[in-house]
Order: sequence, then structure tokens, then C-alpha cells
Amino acid sequence: MRYSFVVAACAIAVAMEFWVDRASGDRLGPFLTAFVAVIACAVVAGPGPGVVSTFLMLIWSVFDLQHGSRPTPEVLLRGFFFTSAGLLLSLGSSRMLRSARDAASSEAWHRQLVETASEGIWVRDENNIITYANARMAEMLGVPVESLDGRKMTDFFFPEDLSMERMRMQTLTEGAKQQFDRRLRRSDGAELWVLACSNVMPAEARGKVSTLAMMSDITERKLAERALRQSEERFRNLFESVLEGVYQSTPSGRILAANPMLLRMLGLSNEAALNDVQITKDLYVDPSIRPRLLEQLEREGSLQNVEYELRSRDGRTITVLENAQVVRDPTGEVLYYEGTLTDISERKRIEDRLRRAQKIEALGRLAGGVAHDFDMVLEVIVHNLRNVISGLSEDQEVRRSAEQALQAAEGATALTRQLLSFSKRPDAGDGRPGDPAVLGEGETILLVDDEPLVRELSRDMLERQGYRVVVASDPAEAVRLGADRTRSFDVLVADASMPSMSGMELAHRLRALHTGLKVLFICGYADAPLEQADLSPPGTASIQKPFSADSLGRRIRQMLGRDGHFPADET
Repeated sequence: MRYSFVVAACAIAVAMEFWVDRASGDRLGPFLTAFVAVIACAVVAGPGPGVVSTFLMLIWSVFDLQHGSRPTPEVLLRGFFFTSAGLLLSLGSSRMLRSARDAASSEAWHRQLVETASEGIWVRDENNIITYANARMAEMLGVPVESLDGRKMTDFFFPEDLSMERMRMQTLTEGAKQQFDRRLRRSDGAELWVLACSNVMPAEARGKVSTLAMMSDITERKLAERALRQSEERFRNLFESVLEGVYQSTPSGRILAANPMLLRMLGLSNEAALNDVQITKDLYVDPSIRPRLLEQLEREGSLQNVEYELRSRDGRTITVLENAQVVRDPTGEVLYYEGTLTDISERKRIEDRLRRAQKIEALGRLAGGVAHDFDMVLEVIVHNLRNVISGLSEDQEVRRSAEQALQAAEGATALTRQLLSFSKRPDAGDGRPGDPAVLGEGETILLVDDEPLVRELSRDMLERQGYRVVVASDPAEAVRLGADRTRSFDVLVADASMPSMSGMELAHRLRALHTGLKVLFICGYADAPLEQADLSPPGTASIQKPFSADSLGRRIRQMLGRDGHFPADET
């Protein structure tokens, strides 16, 4: 295309040469016309076509010289001018073309640099319209790059950020450079945090001002910062609301930090009051405790459940439970101690009251045990005295002595009942002042008790009420008697606690041999009534020592179902 200018230039030069030369006889005119044609070719077409057209004009000049159509000086002058002009114009055009090519190459290089940059870049005009955006910016926003051109920049802001962004845009319009963290809204609604660097670009020819912004994605950093803030907030809330005193203190005895609970424990109004507190001197009831604690911390690195007393600023003495550890720097030097203090003053007071109550209870149980054993002895004495008196006539002197002995024994029994009441253990021997007695109907009772005194007393009570009694001195003998198939038993009366076998285990074995066997356990002072423990199976009951003949007889009649107050299948 460019070399067509060579043909055109040469044709015009030749035509003008002949036309001017023939028409006017002016020898200078054709020369000027050809010169103009060469210049035009060099300017329009570039250095290559300019050199070619100059070369053709030189050939034409040589042709003129050979044919003698023009004077030799004129032809040589024409050739000199053509050669000089062509070379100069070609050189100038070459520089112009090289500059144009360099400019185009530089523009392409900068465009490639912008397009391949790791930062997002956009340019906005005065109306906040995006006039350019690179591929990275589109990728960060999650949209096609071609869709950004012509869109409003505010489309990518969250509504709550618009006010702040308007202030930033106003500041940029006034010419100030800015670098700031910016939150953008991606196409999927997610947050995009960027570090933005914005600057006003030079005004265009039409006077329009544009702003260029380069943005680096810092979303991960922002999310990490947010997570850290939330974690710190949770820790602060925990620190403020925990029900234990939390502290940090120095080895020299100064409190660095304390939560509200610790301030209340120490009687301090606010954290600033910690500056006036010297731990060893002001807080410890026994100042020698702190050196021992510090020694343990240095040796073991921690404290666990250490109990001691502190003195609060309001004069109270509180008992605390401490757990602590040492915090050191990389070189091993102690930075501070941190730990918790739990106020256990109320718990200690409750424990003290409980210990006193346990002592009193122990004394009561001791008194009750003694009273229980003594009452069983008195029961034997009273029972036998009644038997003796019943066999004496009214006029015998010995009867009066026996009655006085019975009266004294019954008085002693009243004293033991007071001791039993003091020990808070109820006397199961109900119905002891004159119960019209309930008689049996010849039922067979297997009596098992390892205490001879209680065993013989119970046997005598039961036989006098009309029962047949088979006696075993221990569980092993009772099992042997129960294994005899020629015998049958209606009721088993057994001590609930015997050294070789419990009454419950004995009952289980004998019930396997005698279906429907009723069981009455005799419970000592230390045994809980089976009805209260809810451990007895149906057809099982208990009676507490000491008991009377009437209460024992009534209990058995209830178990046999001959007294409507106690069905046979209830305990």
C-alpha cells in the first residue's frame, strides 16, 4: 500500500515536468513539482517509499542528462537536491516511524503489565463509572471482565459502607493520595477485603478526571483478624464473668491483672486499687505461706488445690483454693504467675458444722448402742421377773421383793428409752403398758440368732404365745434344718446381721426349699429397717430391737394374714 505512493509521486512528477516544461518553457517549475512529489511520498509513505521515489527521480535526471534535453548543471542540481531531500526526509521519517513503533510497543507492554498484574486494577471517571478493569479485578469480584466496563463502582459496595466511600471519593477528588482497607461485595454476596491504593490520573484533553485504584486481596488476613478479635472477646467475657478469681502477678508481689470476681473477694472497688496492694504484706493472713508457694512454683511449675487464708481490704478473712502456673519467656526467666482463686469460706463453715454434727451423732449412736444393749438385758430381767411374779401368791414376801425389782427394772428401761430417743433411733418395741396378747395357732417358727440371750428370750416369748419354735444358733445350722424335708416352717425369724451369713442370704436359701416361707428380720441398732431401705421382697418384714413379746407376736400374726393391718404379701 505504501509503495503505491511511489508510483503516484513519480507519475505526478513526470506529468508536471512535461506539462510545465512544454506549456511555459519554465525550467525551474518542473523541478519544484518533482521535488514536492518526492517530499510528499517520503512524509506520507515513510522512509522506504521516500528512498525509492528519490532513486527514481535520480534515474530520471540521469536520463535527461544522457539525452541532452536539459543543461548539465540543471540536471546535476536536480539530482543533488533529490538525493539530499530524499535522504534527509527518509532519515526523519525513519525516526518518526521508529518513535511511533516504540510508542506502540511501550503501550502494548504496559497493557500486558496491567493485564497480568497480581493486583486488581480499575479506573473510574467523575461519575463513578468503571472505565477500565483488568482481569485480576474481575476475578476478585467474581464477574466476567467485559461486564465491568460501564458499571457503577458503587454496585460493589455494601450499603452500610457507602457513606464512608463517598468521603474517600471526595478526598481523592481534592487530589490527596490514599491507601486504606476497603470492603467490597463480590457477585455472590461474599465479603472481599482489599488493600486499596488510589490516585487521581492526569486530566484528559476534554478535561475529564479519572481515578486509578490498585487493590490487593487481604480477605484471609481480615478473617484471621476477625477470628482473633472474637476469640479475645470470648476470653474477655469469660475473664469478666467467671465465678472464680483470676489473676496475673509478678514474682515481686504486684498484681498485674484481676477479674471482677477477684476484686470482690479482696474487697477492692476497681482494678486501679491493685496498684496499692502488696500481696505478701497486705493479703496473706500468714505471710510465710507465699515464699513456700513461690518455691513450689519454681520447682514444679504449678500449684494445684492449695488451701490457705487471705485477708480482704474490708477486714474479712476468707479461705481460698488456689491453682496456678508459671509463665516464662524464651530464655526461661519468669514473666509472671497466673492462676485462679476460689473462695471456699462458706464450704469450710459448712464442713465445720457438719463435723460438729457428726461428732454429736457419733455420741448419740454410742449412747444409743449402749442403751440398746442394756435394754435387751433389762428386757430379759423384766420378762423373767414377770414370769416369777405370775407364779407367786399375793401373800408371799418374796412376791413383794420381786415386784420392787420389776419396778426398778422398768424404771431403768424408761431411762434407756430416753437415751434411744436422744440418739434419734426409734424403738420398734411398740405396745409394751398392758396389751390385752395375740396368740398363735401352733404354727412352726424357725428362730435363728447368734446372740444366746436374744435367742432364748425370743424363744420363750414365741412359745408362750402358742407357737412351735425350732432354734438354730447360726445360719449353717438353719440351712441344715431347712434341708430336712420332713420339716416344714411357716415363718423364719432371723437376725438381719450375722457374721457368717446375712439374714437376707439365709432367707433366699431357705425360700428355695420352702416355697411361700414368711421372713421376719430382727434388726439391731445399727441396721436400717428393711421397709425404709426398700430392699425386702414380698412376704418379708422387720422388727427393731429391743422389742416386747406383744410387738413380736403382733408382727408375726400380721405376716400370717390373721391381722387385717398387715397383708401377707406386703413388707
